[in-house]
Amino acid sequence: MTSQTGRAHTHDALRHLRWIWHIWRERKALIGLLFFLTLLSSLVAVSYPYLTKLLIDMLQQLIESQPSLTQVQKETWRIAGLFIVVGLTGLMASLFPGIRGAVNVIFEHLIRMKYFNIVLQKDY
Repeated sequence: MTSQTGRAHTHDALRHLRWIWHIWRERKALIGLLFFLTLLSSLVAVSYPYLTKLLIDMLQQLIESQPSLTQVQKETWRIAGLFIVVGLTGLMASLFPGIRGAVNVIFEHLIRMKYFNIVLQKDY
C-alpha cells in the first residue's frame, strides 16, 4: 500500500464517520439511550460474579462467627435484595436488543426519507 492509498483510505473513513455523525446528531437522545443501556448491560454482566463472591464470603463469615439468628436474617435479606436489584436491572438490560433494533429502524427511516427527498427534488 502506498502512502497515497493510505491517505485516501483515511480520508474516506473520516468522511464516512462525519456522515454517520451528521445523521446521529439529529437523534442525540437515542444515542444517549443506547449508551446508557450498553453501560447497564455491562454493569449487570459484571455484577453477578461479584454478588456470588459476596454471598460466599457472607456464608463463610456466618459459619466462622456463629452469629445470632437476627444477624443471619439481616445479612440474608441484604444479599437477597442485592440479587433482586441486579436481576431487575438485568431484566431492563435484556430489552436492549429490541430497543437497538427499533433505533436502527428509526435511523434507517430517517436516512431513507432524507436521501429519497433529495432524489425526488432532482429535476430529471
